[in-house]
Amino acid sequence: MKKSKIASLFSAIILILIFIIRFNAESNYKLKTEKHTSGVITDCLKNSKMIIKGKEKLQVEYRPSFICTKGITISIEGQFKMPEDNRVPHLFNYKKYLLSKNIKYIFEAKKIEKTSDKISLKFKIKNEIYKYLDRYKSKDYMYSFLLADTSYIDRTFMENYKKNGIIHLFAISGIHITIMTSILLFILKKLLKDKETSFIITFVFLILYLLLTGFPTALVRSIILFISQNISKSFNLKIKSIHITVYSFLTFLIINPFYIYSIGFILSYAISFFIILSNKLIKKHKNYFVKSLVISLISLLASYPLVINNNFEINLLSPLLSLIFTPLICFIIYPLCLISLVFKPFDYMIYNLMNLLNCASSILKDVNLFTLSFPHMNIFSIIIYYLILSSCILKHKNYYLIIFIIVHYNINLLNIYPSVTIIDVGQGDSILIKQKTSNILLDTGGETFYKEKEISKTITIPYFKSEGIHKLDYLIISHGDFDHMGEAINLVNNFK
Repeated sequence: MKKSKIASLFSAIILILIFIIRFNAESNYKLKTEKHTSGVITDCLKNSKMIIKGKEKLQVEYRPSFICTKGITISIEGQFKMPEDNRVPHLFNYKKYLLSKNIKYIFEAKKIEKTSDKISLKFKIKNEIYKYLDRYKSKDYMYSFLLADTSYIDRTFMENYKKNGIIHLFAISGIHITIMTSILLFILKKLLKDKETSFIITFVFLILYLLLTGFPTALVRSIILFISQNISKSFNLKIKSIHITVYSFLTFLIINPFYIYSIGFILSYAISFFIILSNKLIKKHKNYFVKSLVISLISLLASYPLVINNNFEINLLSPLLSLIFTPLICFIIYPLCLISLVFKPFDYMIYNLMNLLNCASSILKDVNLFTLSFPHMNIFSIIIYYLILSSCILKHKNYYLIIFIIVHYNINLLNIYPSVTIIDVGQGDSILIKQKTSNILLDTGGETFYKEKEISKTITIPYFKSEGIHKLDYLIISHGDFDHMGEAINLVNNFK
């Protein structure tokens, strides 16, 4: 048996073991009854939330009167809460989202006391960097591109990039690491005149950079690949990129099996894997724009099941948008962020360029002509899809993939059984009746206490898309109470 086959078998066994561990771990933990906990604040989130690390990692909900400072040690009184599962099938699962960050519990704080002002060197440096960047007009984007922290960018803008299929450009990836290390190596080689010492300093810098950013998976993957490739070249080792990608993926899952729930983690590895697998196909094209378009198309196909299971729609323009936005963000804005750390006047250029991109993204997300909604994919259809995609890349039999996508889009035509679903919309009712020839909605629900929350946009419409429903044939309102018909206008304005 060839070494590659042994490696594949070994990887498969490890992956199966990881899934067994994952399901056991998920089903066995129970709500804690302790009223006290303590730890170091590792992150300050919006809406009076923070992450602390003590005996375990926790998300803490606290009163706005407490000033969150990264790195300080605190003692908290309150109670543990279990994160909620999704109450509507296929929609966002908060419990799994927190598990992907290795957080099993939420702690509701009633009293917080600072037990120590001592802050570790890592957090001192991080806090100083945030203070330094806080003077910049473009600080929200600097946090994202330099510290892998997108939480400061306006959620509306991020949602627009997500709808356009180009939100991945805000995650630090291989392109960013290549640009950063190229600039650093160029400076070091000029100063030291020693190639080996320059590489060692760069490697050390990348490890320290990981410590500073908190080890985001996409960044770790890119740095592991960069270091491994350079070691391979230096010592004439035959280390293949695809092996590094697979084994680093498995290592992450061994460390935290719940990474499997992280859309960013899975997307990063799926796209990287299929781009490496398509290396020969990509190298055939010499023209930069054609090559970039091919990479964008492969990225779209590699991310297809993952994007669908989170957004339930695909923007067909995303490869073309990626072709335009990628050079602007990666080769202009990102280098300007690095340069502006020394030459602050470039800050205004970054701010204005990002405003232009935000406006363009906002306009483009409303071009619904090129956006198609697809039903949720189960684990078996995802496996079949990736097997077909691998076959297409290796054997160039693209028609199998086209047939699969067409069948998946029209999957409801194969369903001959009617169904009735009571949608959980909180107070009020919303009932979906699916038949082979028509879709009927009885009542829309309507939030009576928090009217700014649009149930149609966050629950009912995403659920319809996840079920492969492209339009409603009938809308029936039982009576005029707000919690039964309050979402009717939003539904009509945002869905066929």
